[in-house]
Amino acid sequence: MNPIAVGSFLVGAALAFYWTRVSPLPFGATLPTFAVTFVLYLVLSLLLGSKVSRRDDPVAQETPAAPETMNEPPA
Repeated sequence: MNPIAVGSFLVGAALAFYWTRVSPLPFGATLPTFAVTFVLYLVLSLLLGSKVSRRDDPVAQETPAAPETMNEPPA
């Protein structure tokens, strides 16, 4: 999960609610909400993107055994 994306989404949802129900804008709330959310996500990603913990650890994957070794008992 990307915490920057979740935070930007929550801010955008709050702005959409505010600009739709509390203090409606004369030209609508969709485009300004989208723009503010986009800019917020972009700025936070550029400033904090490398500092946010990520799961970049390599995942151990088992490789299937070759067909000729499948019937051999384990060593």
